[in-house]
Amino acid sequence: MLFTAKKMENQNHKLSSFWFGFLLGGLLTGSGAFLFGTKEGRKTLKKLLELSENLEENLASLVEEYGEDIKEKITEEKPRIDKPSSSKTIDSLLDKIKTLAPQTQKKVKRFFVKEGKLLEELKK
Repeated sequence: MLFTAKKMENQNHKLSSFWFGFLLGGLLTGSGAFLFGTKEGRKTLKKLLELSENLEENLASLVEEYGEDIKEKITEEKPRIDKPSSSKTIDSLLDKIKTLAPQTQKKVKRFFVKEGKLLEELKK
């Protein structure tokens, strides 16, 4: 019974892999036929190639354009970030809590087995 269930699951996996590959192959073939086989597809392909050739230049211009704005915002926000006053108050509160909290230790029971018998040891 278990063997047949695994076999059926394996067959379903193979079938789903087949259809996934079939679909992927169909999409790639269709897009290739469109890009290389039609005038509109060739225009689209030329646009994609021009975009990919100019990608580095476009990114460089964007970095130059927005880099200055980002640097200005960082310099404006830096004084707000550098204020450690809130962390000092939190640290002082934590220190007070640690000093005022009762110092107790948990009692831990340790169990040992010797010659098949269970031994308990109470450690303080």
